[in-house]
Amino acid sequence: GGIYGSIWWKFYGDSVGVVSADKVDPKAKKVKIAKEKRKDKDVYNVLLVGTDSRDPDADRGRSDSMMMVSFNKKEGKSTAISFLRDSLVDIDGHGKSRLGHTYAYGGVGLTINTINKTYDLDIQNYITISFDDLVNVIDEIGGVTVFRENGMPDIQAGDVTLTGSQALAHARNRTLGNDFERTRRQRSVMYGIYRKIMEKKDPSALLPLINYAVNHVRTNMSVSEMYSMAK
Repeated sequence: GGIYGSIWWKFYGDSVGVVSADKVDPKAKKVKIAKEKRKDKDVYNVLLVGTDSRDPDADRGRSDSMMMVSFNKKEGKSTAISFLRDSLVDIDGHGKSRLGHTYAYGGVGLTINTINKTYDLDIQNYITISFDDLVNVIDEIGGVTVFRENGMPDIQAGDVTLTGSQALAHARNRTLGNDFERTRRQRSVMYGIYRKIMEKKDPSALLPLINYAVNHVRTNMSVSEMYSMAK
C-alpha cells in the first residue's frame, strides 16, 4: 500500500550502495561503499553507527558511536566490537584524521571504507540510528537492564533497568572514565537491548519490533535479510 511504499522509500531511498573500489569517490558528500570479498563465508559483519544528528539527512552530525556486530553463523554467536572514534587513521581523500570524522566528511560509506582498510575487514552493511531514535526504540521494548557501576547520582551500583533516556545518558556519559570505558557502556546498552528481545524468543514477536525499528534507522540491509539474521 501507499504507507508501506513511503516507509520503503524512507528506508532504502537514501541507502548507501556497494560499488567496485575503482568507482568510489572518497571526496563525495556521500561516499559509496567499496566492494570487499567476504573474509569468511560463515561470518557476517554489520556496522552500527550512532549519530548525534537530529535528522541524519539534513545534518551530517558526528558519529558518536561505531560498533561492529559480527555474526558467526557456524557457531551461532554474535560479538560486538567498538571502534574508538579518536583513533588517528588514514582517510582516503582527507589525509590523516580521527576515525570519528569520517562520517561528517563522507557519510557512512567513508566510515566503512576507512574501517575496512585500517583493520582489514569486510563490512558491507550498516545500520545508522540517531540517539533520539534509540531512546524511542528502548522505550518501545520496555527499557533495558544494564550493570551499573557507581557514579550515577541516586542509583546504586548493580543491575538496573533504564528507560531510553537513562540508557542514553549512561552510554554517552563522558565524565566516567575514558572513551574506552564509554564504549564499554555503549556495548552494555546494546547487550541490554539484545537480552530484552531474546526474552521473547518468538520470531513473530520480533517482526513488529523490526518494523518499528525500521522507521527509526537507516540501513542498506533488506527487512528479509535482517529477519533471517534475527532468527
